[in-house]
Amino acid sequence: MPHKTDPQAASDPRPPVDSTRRRYAILAEGAFGELASKTAIGVIRYGRDPVVAVLDSTRAGRNVREWLGDAYDIAVVATLAEALPRRPTALLIGIAPQGGRIPRDWRRTILAAIEAGLDVVSGLHEFVSDDPEFAAAATRRGVELVDHRRPPDFSDVSRRREHRPGARVVLTVGTDCAIGKMSVSLELRRSAVAAGLPAVFVATGQTGIMIEGWGAAVDRLVSDFLAGTVEWLVERAEGMGDWIFVEGQGSLDHPAYSAVTLGLIHGATPHGMVLVHQPGRAEHHG
Repeated sequence: MPHKTDPQAASDPRPPVDSTRRRYAILAEGAFGELASKTAIGVIRYGRDPVVAVLDSTRAGRNVREWLGDAYDIAVVATLAEALPRRPTALLIGIAPQGGRIPRDWRRTILAAIEAGLDVVSGLHEFVSDDPEFAAAATRRGVELVDHRRPPDFSDVSRRREHRPGARVVLTVGTDCAIGKMSVSLELRRSAVAAGLPAVFVATGQTGIMIEGWGAAVDRLVSDFLAGTVEWLVERAEGMGDWIFVEGQGSLDHPAYSAVTLGLIHGATPHGMVLVHQPGRAEHHG
């Protein structure tokens, strides 16, 4: 049946956790390997669940290892029908069109996935579980529609709480969007764990949530509650480890996304910030 990420009760305000294990076919039509496919790339590189195929008819016949190296032996196929013999259990929407709308020509693939018994996992602003046609098909087939951009049931402004003694909060910031802030946060967490430090990654975007299983997509929040929600996420993370790596979003000078960046700084109140930059990038993306 259709699934909307279930919020916890207000008396127990924890970010929702998706603990379901899946085998993904990733829809990245026309864009795999480009900036627009950062969700696909992120889930393949860092996700806990296996990816069995990538759907992109413009790159069919190629292999993900061409972009990510020999450790990622994943076929790129043209259609869902070609992916099904690899036994996926879910279709993950792996690119983020500007505005987060579902392209019209994707609908047939999404419906075919539902009819084939696959869950659909999305991080778009337009929720698949709110689409009447998708919801009806999912109910009939008994599959889940998962919207990782749906905000948690939390509505509070920042309380300017102090960090737990011993906790260290690090926020990644960048000179643009889609520049690697999530990847840097994950690599910092990986290095900290390898050094024996109790470290936590705080996901603040849909791709990070797909990878980590919890968090909140801050670009979907009511602006008054953005800093408070990030503060809440950090508070939970401080109960899980001493080193807290908060995923950054946007950039302070980006004309479209700077508000989210500032809200993250205010909510995380980091002890340190790591600046992520791509040499040679001459203009803002998106």
